[in-house]
Amino acid sequence: LLKELGSYNDDLLERHRVIVLTKSDILDEEQKKKVKKLKFGKNSKVHLISAVSGDGISVLIEMMWKELQKLKEETE
Repeated sequence: LLKELGSYNDDLLERHRVIVLTKSDILDEEQKKKVKKLKFGKNSKVHLISAVSGDGISVLIEMMWKELQKLKEETE
């Protein structure tokens, strides 16, 4: 996916990314800790959610709102 983004526009590789992993309800706490430590390149944040339990969704929405506000401030 990163190669595809880079071939389209190199600037996209420098932007902040939010990696959202679903089905976190099937993981135990130790597995969740390991997953959160995974690296998906620079400028990436890993976030776990569960559509079944709703876990992590409100935190994801808040985090994305903050990121969008930062981008808005940077472009003004």
